[in-house]
Amino acid sequence: MNRVLLPTVLLLLMLAPPRARAEDPRPTKIGAGFHNYLAPIGVRWWIGENHALDLNVGFRSDESNGERLDQYNFQVGVPIVVGRYGRLAAEVRPGLGYEIQHSPVWNGFAYVVSLDHLIEPQIEFEAEVMVIDHLSLSGAFGLSMIARTQEATDDTQISWATSGGNFANVGFHFYFGGPK
Repeated sequence: MNRVLLPTVLLLLMLAPPRARAEDPRPTKIGAGFHNYLAPIGVRWWIGENHALDLNVGFRSDESNGERLDQYNFQVGVPIVVGRYGRLAAEVRPGLGYEIQHSPVWNGFAYVVSLDHLIEPQIEFEAEVMVIDHLSLSGAFGLSMIARTQEATDDTQISWATSGGNFANVGFHFYFGGPK
């Protein structure tokens, strides 16, 4: 049911006849929403016409072999508008993610829970479209470096990754109030 509901609503919104207006809608100064599913609670605060600040947090808890494995995510980003095309804004979004997670690590005899710290600087290209007044949908793709330090082994691993290959970087924002 949920797999059909969201695409249906989005299709109806896109097919709805546009209202007569002098200007395409723009985001107001502050909006609630998310940019990435790992940190789904967030705000986007437009500092100026073309610069914003994203602050997002997230939490997840799983259980493995009777152990509770928690994960905390924090993300900050700075969307910079590089072009506007009607309702669509093309943005470059440098950002930084920080994650704390418990993960099982094999020590040679048994699995132990390690506290891992991940630091992830990233650069993304984002398209944000104002679907209706006060509601935007966005999608992003980009590149990130991930520095993962495991407390159990005191080892740091560096890896590179691309983002946007699935729906993990599709987000929305609901903007409050009137014009900026």
